[in-house]
Amino acid sequence: MREIIFRGKRIDNGEWVYGVPIYNQGSGKDKYDAFILKTGDEFDSNWRDNANIRSDGAGYFVIDTGIIPVIDNSISQFTGLTDKNGNKIFEGNIVHAEIGDGKYPASYEGLDKNGKIIWDYDDCRFVLYTDENGYNDLSKCDDICVIGNIHDNKELIK
Repeated sequence: MREIIFRGKRIDNGEWVYGVPIYNQGSGKDKYDAFILKTGDEFDSNWRDNANIRSDGAGYFVIDTGIIPVIDNSISQFTGLTDKNGNKIFEGNIVHAEIGDGKYPASYEGLDKNGKIIWDYDDCRFVLYTDENGYNDLSKCDDICVIGNIHDNKELIK
């Protein structure tokens, strides 16, 4: 079975947290718009017994149930693929990919670029996007290596 994982950057400390995304659909009552519900190894499933109620200092009470406020545009999905070092590849990762051994069409030949992993809505798949080559099929990319992400390392794709 395919492993479905999402991640998002915490609002409070910028660390990545993994689980299931939850979005506030603009009720106007909540301080945050996006959350990650930690699951599996990330959180104890007996959260009701371990809930910690505290004030966040800004007039809100926080019930620590494993629901973490995250930066809304940082939420990204695991592609189901790993790089050559065994690192999980997420949407929004910046990767280095090499193609050029003659077994792919000419449009792929000589690709030795940094690009970002994005969701291609037209073809419903994750792709490697570079400004020079546009959308690149991940199945045709060899030696993919995660080198950063678009939130922490924007300079890597210039």
